[in-house]
Amino acid sequence: MNTVSLFDELLEELGTQSLARLPINIFNVNSYEAYMESAKLTTNMQKATQQHGNNPNGFGQFYETLEVGKENISNAYNKNKNRSFTTDELAEISKVFKGENINLYKKETILANYSDEEIKNLTNNVNLDNLTKTNHTIVDTVTLNEKGEIVKTEQLKAVNDSIFGKEYNRYFEAIKNGNLDYIKTDKETYERAQKEIEKLESAIEKAPEEKKSTLEKKLQEYKSKFSFLTQGSEREKAGYTQEESKDKTITIKKSDDIFSKKHEDDFNKIKNGEIDYIVVNKKIYENAQKEIEKLESTIEKASEEEKESLKKELETKKEIFNHLKKNEPTNHTDKDKALKEVYIIQAKQAAINVFQTGASDAGVVVLSTFASGVIAELKSEFIKKEHEDFEVRFKRLLSRVIESGKDAFIRGASYGIIDVIVGIASQYFKRIGGHLKALWKNLRSSLKSIWNAIYAYIAGKIKSFDELIKVILKSLFSAIMTIFAIALEEQICQALGGSQLAQILSIGISIFICSLAVVLFSKTVEITINSFVAIFAKANLAKARREEVEMVFDKIMPKMIENQESLEIFIDDYMRDLKNTSNMSFQELQTALNNSNYTQANQSIINLAEKFSVDDLFKTRKEFDDFMFSNENLKI
Repeated sequence: MNTVSLFDELLEELGTQSLARLPINIFNVNSYEAYMESAKLTTNMQKATQQHGNNPNGFGQFYETLEVGKENISNAYNKNKNRSFTTDELAEISKVFKGENINLYKKETILANYSDEEIKNLTNNVNLDNLTKTNHTIVDTVTLNEKGEIVKTEQLKAVNDSIFGKEYNRYFEAIKNGNLDYIKTDKETYERAQKEIEKLESAIEKAPEEKKSTLEKKLQEYKSKFSFLTQGSEREKAGYTQEESKDKTITIKKSDDIFSKKHEDDFNKIKNGEIDYIVVNKKIYENAQKEIEKLESTIEKASEEEKESLKKELETKKEIFNHLKKNEPTNHTDKDKALKEVYIIQAKQAAINVFQTGASDAGVVVLSTFASGVIAELKSEFIKKEHEDFEVRFKRLLSRVIESGKDAFIRGASYGIIDVIVGIASQYFKRIGGHLKALWKNLRSSLKSIWNAIYAYIAGKIKSFDELIKVILKSLFSAIMTIFAIALEEQICQALGGSQLAQILSIGISIFICSLAVVLFSKTVEITINSFVAIFAKANLAKARREEVEMVFDKIMPKMIENQESLEIFIDDYMRDLKNTSNMSFQELQTALNNSNYTQANQSIINLAEKFSVDDLFKTRKEFDDFMFSNENLKI
């Protein structure tokens, strides 16, 4: 039975409704969305490394994936509802929705990251008609707002040369033509561009007058281009690696005959230890190889006199060939480094979410406990006149606050762990991952109230199942009224004139009305549940009694049936014996009367009476004579 007074319950609900409006409320924190975006980033990076992991320049694709993921995490924390996508991803989403042919792993990645509703909305977004293309020539990433409108488009570049070079002019032209908004570069490229501008400014100061005009025009061009640059992450985070060879080399790009005398100085450098290798292209390397094979074939056919000189020539050319190195593309991609980065990001966001949900839950409970505790102590001191030292009261209040806050942190953190499990499950069960996240997102708010009640039930604070149901229903209704209070506040504010004072009053009035509604609802629920519990208790009692009767019936009835059968046999025997005796007695009586043998007649009557258990009707002969002369009826 609930022993809390109506006043105390209303006071507690006023605190709950007030604190629900504060930004520390668990559902106002932004770590949940950020964690889910980090899980999406991990899934996308796993797909990118599988697709481009063996490409020497695959880090470029990893860089796109990483930047989109990090931007979405940042947007989640900023609560601006903007979300970014690569154009490749948008193309894959469209193919999945339309049922077109697509790699299974790509399809499963899309299904793991997005619900059916999200896939449908992105595919049908008319703003993306020209952007859902694989390997789009201009746009790499697109950012949409909550309404599906394009906020910005970007081209991502992580390069070793100058971003102001002619090779990248087409992207700046696209910006000028309105087909692109920004070029996002890695940190190193961005800083290199800054230094180029600073170097050019310094050169202008030192340049003669006739050259300043040209340089200033170039500076203006650089600054104009730089204004459209945005800085991204370090490319090393996306798996970029620089393979540095310890060998000393020189490169020969063109040569008809690598063994000719015009390269003699280069080979002398090898002999002198100045260099280790000569780097040549594939054509030069293969021609040198063929020339050695041709010389070996010639030696086999040559005369003994010619062989000696040819063998020396072969030995020299082989020595040179052994110091040739074919120029092959350097691998700049380390997929393990890229995966490690996103795993760290997801783990970090998971920890933040667990902490934030725990801290927000604890914050609300600490404030609520402190407020109600202060009122309780004031009530005790001034109304109940239970005087105690301030230090004693403060220590007691502080102890209650710390204990409730610690318990609430564990409860909230455990709910954050459920968020983490859902995110991991969506990555593991890829085909239903999008559905799972959408379902959890829709149910998360309402299930928190249920989780709080279940946690209290497990901890032993809620003793019975019917009390658990009451707390869950009250919590759910309280959450609904928190939302309703905002709408009610606006209506009250308008009714009061909309002034600053009206805004303050409307907040207080709406909170009071909703708190009172929650308390009255909880009382109604309590009465209803108690009634149902009483009904069920009586039903259970009736059921128990019925079971007892059935048990007795099952135990006694076989005996009764057995006795009934014995009784029927006894009655049949008795009636048969009685009938036989009666017939004999009446025959004897008739015979005796016919023969005037009254002594025998009397004996027949006595025998008949004994059979019917009639005895001692008359004690004496006189009693019999008196009865016979009277008008009384015979009573047996």
